Formats: sequence, structure tokens, C-alpha cells
Amino acid sequence: MPRFREAQIGAAADAHAARLASVRAATEARPRAHRWPLMVAIVLCIAIGVMVIRSPAKKPAVVVADSTLTTAQVVEIYTTPSCPICAAAKAYMRQHKLRFTEYDVENDMARQREFYARGGRGVPMIIIGDKSMQGFSPEGFERLRAEAG
Repeated sequence: MPRFREAQIGAAADAHAARLASVRAATEARPRAHRWPLMVAIVLCIAIGVMVIRSPAKKPAVVVADSTLTTAQVVEIYTTPSCPICAAAKAYMRQHKLRFTEYDVENDMARQREFYARGGRGVPMIIIGDKSMQGFSPEGFERLRAEAG
């Protein structure tokens, strides 16, 4: 009887070893088949990161000059691309043919540091000469122009 028991144990061990080998083979094959999407995602992330880092900063927009402006009244405006109030301020200046220089503080870190150094707290920040205003309203802008002189 002990030999029969040993034979049973040996057969069970062999069957177990065969099942274990087939499970190992299946699990080792599966990750290799699913690695390519991960590798593609990693390569795409790296490529997008490189493109973002190498993208050039936007150049300031300068609009046609109004003949009534003096050199002290050159308007500087600090903006961000997603700011609707900034867009309204620029549209007002274009409509009235005012010369202005736009600085994008979201994409240009040097301009962002300059913005904070000049007392910027929010966009748009409009500067004429040594006078400035935060935000925009046509009345406030005209007051700023009158004060700047």
C-alpha cells in the first residue's frame, strides 16, 4: 500500500508541476503581448513634452498707432490666452486704434516675473507710462489715459 500511495503522490505532483508550468507560460506570454500600448504611450508622452518645452514664446502683439497718443501713452497690457476680460480690453483698444503691446504672462515666464514685479495681481493689467490698472472697463481705461496724460 505505501507504494501505491507514493505513486499517487508522484502522479499528483507531476500533474501539479505540469499545470504550474502551463500557468507560468501563459502569464509570462501575456505581459509581452500587452507591453506595446504602454511603450507607445510613453513615447507619445515624451514627444509631447519635448514639443511643449521647445515651443517658442508668443511675440507681443502691436497694433496700429493712434495719432493722439504720445510716447508716454504707449499702452502695455499683461494678459493670458484664456482671459475673456483681456480679450475685451484688446478689442476696445483695436476698435479705438490704440497702440498697445501685449505680454502673455501664462506662456512667458520672464514676462510673468516682470508682471509680479510691477505689482500685478490679476489679468488684465494695463500700464500707461507710470500709471496702471487691474482689470478692464472702458471708463476706467479712459480715466487711466487721462491720468497718464
